Amino acid sequence: MGETIVITGTSGNLGSAVLKHLLHTVKYPATDIIVASSNPDGVSSEVKGSGVKVRYGDYLKPETLVNAYEGADKLLIISFPSMAHEIRVTAHKNALDAAVKAGVKHVYYTSLAFNGNPTEAPVMFAHRDSEAYIKELHESGKLANYTIIREGIYSESFYLYFGYWNRATAIDDFLKVKEIVTCCKEGSIAYASIGDLGEATAKIITSPSSDAKFHNKLILLSGSRSVTQPELATIISSTLKLDKPIPLKTVDPETYVEYHSAHSDREILKKAAVISGAIDKGEASVVSKSLEEILGRPPKSIETTVQEVFQGKRGVRPVNEPIPSS
Repeated sequence: MGETIVITGTSGNLGSAVLKHLLHTVKYPATDIIVASSNPDGVSSEVKGSGVKVRYGDYLKPETLVNAYEGADKLLIISFPSMAHEIRVTAHKNALDAAVKAGVKHVYYTSLAFNGNPTEAPVMFAHRDSEAYIKELHESGKLANYTIIREGIYSESFYLYFGYWNRATAIDDFLKVKEIVTCCKEGSIAYASIGDLGEATAKIITSPSSDAKFHNKLILLSGSRSVTQPELATIISSTLKLDKPIPLKTVDPETYVEYHSAHSDREILKKAAVISGAIDKGEASVVSKSLEEILGRPPKSIETTVQEVFQGKRGVRPVNEPIPSS
């Protein structure tokens, strides 16, 4: 019998990708995998039929977590999906405290690839607090080993950084060849695909405990190159076979919020404007070789992901059919 791994967040993008690669790429024994879910009844029949164990464990109900993690050698904490700082930090601390009580030997935590020190990206604040708590538990001797994985910015969500919170709305606007309004000036992002991040994370957490290369370290999984907003606009235009690139207009944060408020929440847009400032300062542009080294191959390019996004939307014109640019 191998080491028992508990994985959380399998209903989300990253967690489901990790589980998929655990079972089908790494081929880790399903009998040694436990899925901890806040809604066990909602776990797919495919997951249940794979042979993994499913247990009830809710980040916001700490009394459920020790039993969920009982007997685990390793625990993967997929970060809690909330924009509320205190709720998110509390959720992570609940999971970490339960891991200590359950005797988990190694905790892996999925952080985010904003690398400012200090960071100016609001989306990163809860991650930094959670990272600090992990190190505190380790330094106090309560947690034997940890690995903080700063997961790259999802390439599948490129439209978020153009001010859109709805993929269909973004693509519809791109197809109409409207100008792209952004408040990000010179910054760039080292995008990484969810599939690649899931595979690399699966390989990290299944690395033998006797191999200490991931012990008590922060690992950055970012793309192999960093892409600016103008470069991304050109990639989109090229994918759609436009006669000329979609116009890119850079505005101040207030104008950015006003422009995009027709299709996105104003408060979220205000945070996005601050995040754009962090991107401009290079927080998301750091390129790391770790992702490629762990995968053993080049990561998926942003060009490939953009093409897949457009091809995946029903009603979208085939990418090999030119679209008028006026």
